[in-house]
Amino acid sequence: MTLEWDVSDRRIFSIAYHKHGEDYYVEVGKPDPRNGELVIAILDSVTYLVCTPNRGVLRGMPILVGGSELRKVTDFRPN
Repeated sequence: MTLEWDVSDRRIFSIAYHKHGEDYYVEVGKPDPRNGELVIAILDSVTYLVCTPNRGVLRGMPILVGGSELRKVTDFRPN
């Protein structure tokens, strides 16, 4: 299954969110707290898409974070 959602050009560095009673912080270049895989990208689409090698990059679906779960978004700073 593939998602056929448009993805914005926004460059997201990190997100903080609350899901299933737990708080999470995800940052590009660091391990994802839920599966321990390196976060390759965080994309802004219909929902936020956290991409790791086995979740959205090489195979599988990205980790989905809904807008209502989101607590904070930090964009990359422009050079």
